[in-house]
Amino acid sequence: MTVVRDIEDEHAFSDPEGFVDDIDDEELLGDVLSSKPTDLDTYENVVIVDNIPQIGPEKFEKLQNVLMKTFKKYGTVVNTLYPKNENGTLKGFVFVEYESPNSALNAYKGLNKFKLDAKHIFSLVKLSDIDKYCSDSSEVEIPQKQDFKDPGDLYYWLLDEQKRDMYAVVYNLNEVQQSNKVGVFFNSYTQPTPVVERPNWTETTIMWSPRGAYFTSIHSKGAALWGCENFDKINRFSHINVDSVDFSPCETYIVTLRNPSIHHNGECIIWEILSGQQKRAFEVSMKDTWPVFKWSHDGKYFARLGEDVVQVYETPSFGLLDKQSFKIAGVQSFEWSPKDNIFICWVRSTTIDAPVKAFVYEVPSRTELCSKSLFFVDKIFFFWHPSGNYCCARSDLKGKKGVSHFLNIFNFKSTKNIPVDVHEQKDVISQLAWEPIENSSRFITLHGEGARAQASLYHVGEKSGSGVVVVASVETQATSISWSPLGRYVALAILKNTKSAASTGTVEFLDCDQDEIKLVNRSEHYAVYGLQWDPSGRFLATYNNSQTSKHDNQVIIWTFQGRKLQTNRMEFLNQFSWRPRPPRLVTEEHREEVTKNFKKYQAKFELEDKMSQSKTSKELLDKRRALSKTFNDMVSKMMEHYENIGKTVERRDFEGEDELEEEIIEFVHSEEVTVVDSTEDKKVRANAV
Repeated sequence: MTVVRDIEDEHAFSDPEGFVDDIDDEELLGDVLSSKPTDLDTYENVVIVDNIPQIGPEKFEKLQNVLMKTFKKYGTVVNTLYPKNENGTLKGFVFVEYESPNSALNAYKGLNKFKLDAKHIFSLVKLSDIDKYCSDSSEVEIPQKQDFKDPGDLYYWLLDEQKRDMYAVVYNLNEVQQSNKVGVFFNSYTQPTPVVERPNWTETTIMWSPRGAYFTSIHSKGAALWGCENFDKINRFSHINVDSVDFSPCETYIVTLRNPSIHHNGECIIWEILSGQQKRAFEVSMKDTWPVFKWSHDGKYFARLGEDVVQVYETPSFGLLDKQSFKIAGVQSFEWSPKDNIFICWVRSTTIDAPVKAFVYEVPSRTELCSKSLFFVDKIFFFWHPSGNYCCARSDLKGKKGVSHFLNIFNFKSTKNIPVDVHEQKDVISQLAWEPIENSSRFITLHGEGARAQASLYHVGEKSGSGVVVVASVETQATSISWSPLGRYVALAILKNTKSAASTGTVEFLDCDQDEIKLVNRSEHYAVYGLQWDPSGRFLATYNNSQTSKHDNQVIIWTFQGRKLQTNRMEFLNQFSWRPRPPRLVTEEHREEVTKNFKKYQAKFELEDKMSQSKTSKELLDKRRALSKTFNDMVSKMMEHYENIGKTVERRDFEGEDELEEEIIEFVHSEEVTVVDSTEDKKVRANAV
């Protein structure tokens, strides 16, 4: 017992009376406490999913099953918590706890902006972020509410009393000094009326928005939008080394591009026009072509071509539609319909001698509406009718005897299916253009080479399988087609769009009424570079470019029948562009009524034209009189000046007359020698004066 008691005394752990322990647990067990779980560790596993449906108890179980299937795609779900109101309806968000932080992070990336249905798009927040921001003691400066800034009347020019259209030009281009002049003009009947002219308004090019509301200038530091009556600055978008811009069809967004072929870090940015906010930026490579994104007709979707995919994004979320691309192996190109949210594309097979296929897809359902197999095809080009009723897929077939072309017309007017009519054209087709009116099914092609070159007018049958019919042809050497916006009239031209291109400057005006082609007029414009119809379809502008022709740079305005109205010389002309108009709000019934009662308005219009011409003639006459008076005044001053000089010279001659001595000078004026006979008399006659 003594031994045991001694051992107990030796190993006694009781502290003596009055002992104070000054060593804390962290110092003794620091390595153990460092691995102690904290609240933040569990926070990393939790995400908050906002904007779920706010439903009642009767539908809760069904919704919970649907959401759970979605949540489990990113990892094992440990627990969920659905906050509810007093009446049992959901508050619209849910706490989701995953087994690991990695699973929660994957869910945060994958489910953020996920579209559950048309009204519910998820918005995710990490629980750890809430704790971090709530514990932040730094002061936050609350931004002040900004009042809405009314940009003014962006469509004021549509109320012009003379119903004139506008156009813009860039001229006086000096590449050495990097200077130019930009002018905006009203297209008056006899001569342009200046609206605004500014030096160096842009550094490269200009551009109108699709509906004409905005005027765009491009600079090394970004792009700027101008508008209203005085062309005030509406907004600016900072994008260093921007090269090109594009718009969404409804003028809600603007796209700026930094070209990768010029700058090593190519970038494409989409901005919201009114707020100036950057919505999303995309990397751009040398493989991309401009425009990088193609917009649907209503601006809801925009898409780009990738390797074996078509990436379709939606607005305003700017996320990939349903978080996945259209996977189309071998896709080469695509084009949106100008009427519906569908696009057509063509696919090249990786198998030798396999046919090329054209597909039509609907967005957002991803439904394949139609497919067409094309054999021995090298390339396909798509040409949509502006109404969206037809799409021509021109396929090039290489054979032993040369290249043949097939015109595959997809008829989208049919509601049950999409029939395809095929027409073979053995000549080379260089241009194709649809007549741009709603109910038309006509188009023109330029085909053939040399003496066999022609322009042919085609008509697509209304019924399925009725085919494509050539209704008229005319010989021409033209390289470009341009339909009037109102249809019927067509302008053809031989363009000089490169320095090496040969151009006679021929411009031909055709009347394609009643399925026939009539040559109305043929005129000349030296080294013509381009031709554009004004939005009304009444006038055609032809112009040349200082890059291809250094001399005689001018803009010529013609009537739709080919009568020359104006010749406006502009040195070093670089760009010309009509101002677009927004879509017409006039109904088809109203248009038919106006057409029916046209004679009622004809007299009024003719009177306005005469008054306009009379006013213009008076202004021109007054201008000429002012110039004549200025010239006559200048001549009178010069004559008076020379008379004074003459009187001064005479006075000097008179004063020095007495001092002069008379001097007579004799000189030989001419001498002539005639030989009569060498052996007989010789006669020499000399005359001296």
